[in-house]
Amino acid sequence: MSNTGQEQVLCNLNNEGGLQEGLDIMPLLVEASYLKTYPEERRGRAFVEFAGEGDVISMIEMLKEDAEDGGEADAIDLLRYQDPIGDMSSALHAAVSNNNVTVAWLLLWLASSLDTAQFPQEIIAQAQELEMPREAMVCKPDIRSLQDSNGMTAQQRAATMEGNWKEWLNHGWLDS
Repeated sequence: MSNTGQEQVLCNLNNEGGLQEGLDIMPLLVEASYLKTYPEERRGRAFVEFAGEGDVISMIEMLKEDAEDGGEADAIDLLRYQDPIGDMSSALHAAVSNNNVTVAWLLLWLASSLDTAQFPQEIIAQAQELEMPREAMVCKPDIRSLQDSNGMTAQQRAATMEGNWKEWLNHGWLDS
């Protein structure tokens, strides 16, 4: 058990990167077990991870693959996916937590009702160049309204952080 009461599996790992002592592999074991049980969650988790890493290209590729597949009935809505083993964070939560402003703009473009006039011109131009049209929001929740397991929206998470998000909060871009 850690000081916070969370279970840990500590090991010493020696590989090409050198010796890592006291490495907690519990999160890796939990993720592997979860994905073995729920393999359909793999794409959603990857999408949220890409958002956190700022990997816009991989996100767009995944979205285009889903569009080409014709939006199967059992397909996960990547834009609104919330990670069950990642505190129910959405891609927007991950983008905010990791200060990935470009990803946040992309997600708002694709899955929010934010007025088009609020978007920077370069974001609109990039979205058009990448052939990423705005989604009709009929019967779909605005991504800004999604709450993590602590009941926090991306806006509330941004309010706890420093940096770029103060401007976003002042303009109301994360308001749901």
